[in-house]
Amino acid sequence: MGAGHLFENLINDRVPFSAQQIILDSSEPFFSKDEIKSLVENRVNKASKLHTLQQQIESHADESLQYRLLSTLLEEQFRQSLDTCLAGLSLIENQKGINIVRAVLHSHDRQYSGLAFEALKNLNHTAISGSILKLLTSLLDPSGKQRHQNAISLDEAINWCMHNCSPWVKQCLSQAQDSNMIDFLEKTLLLKHSRLFGDIDTEDIQSIAEILVEDFYQEGDRIFDIGDTSDQCYIIQSGKIGISLHEAQDKKEFVAILEKGDYFGEMGILDNNLRSATAHVIEDVQLISISRVQFQNIIQQHPEVAVSMLTRMNSIIRTLNNKLALAT
Repeated sequence: MGAGHLFENLINDRVPFSAQQIILDSSEPFFSKDEIKSLVENRVNKASKLHTLQQQIESHADESLQYRLLSTLLEEQFRQSLDTCLAGLSLIENQKGINIVRAVLHSHDRQYSGLAFEALKNLNHTAISGSILKLLTSLLDPSGKQRHQNAISLDEAINWCMHNCSPWVKQCLSQAQDSNMIDFLEKTLLLKHSRLFGDIDTEDIQSIAEILVEDFYQEGDRIFDIGDTSDQCYIIQSGKIGISLHEAQDKKEFVAILEKGDYFGEMGILDNNLRSATAHVIEDVQLISISRVQFQNIIQQHPEVAVSMLTRMNSIIRTLNNKLALAT
């Protein structure tokens, strides 16, 4: 494929996202500086449209599966388009500065937003960087987010995506209308919005959702006790779990209350030690269970899961340190 055709396919989303990253991150001169600038402008426009569309449907948010799926896919497509803009911009701008912005975008951690904004302000192509800065601001600073005044219907938004987004997005939106796929898509969305798998692309999460098992426990049950073998971890679909550090089964002084989207039991299957806590069912709970082998395979394929876990562990350690400092 010649450079001209490659360029045309890239800006029209006919090159898979993973391949786009290889092309744009490559040190080879695939495109001239003017072509790269045109590509970035095109992708900025696409990202802007995706973001506007998301704001428009949020003007009349509902709880339907189609709405939640569309909102999730639009944000993910928006992030990917924005990242592709930045990857292209890094070829004609300060690469180190752009990499800082991309790292912030991928981290989903808003405490580093200032670094991204400062790096973009120092770029040369002010027209392009200004547009990207505006998009980043709305993404990284939701406190200033405003709902779009020109609301559109969910059907209109879906129709736009069916004509302008990737084949995989079209497939997901079609599946949302299939009654046999509803439970699977609900599980996919739960994993995507969980603290454990939130940084994985939705397309990859679907392959994970296919292998996981659902369990149900009633109020008063215990998922595991201190000293039990650690062979599974869990993500909460609904209900509440209380974590206790007492060996006495009837002593329920909880160090943590976990709800939908939270996960627990991961430490034991990582270090192969016995359970160090007891998990009590406070309210009837629907869980997704992940076996040791499945979890280890997921981490090997998606290292970002390990990063999410480390971030959570760091937060727990900081909280415990603060409590210890106040107690002394």
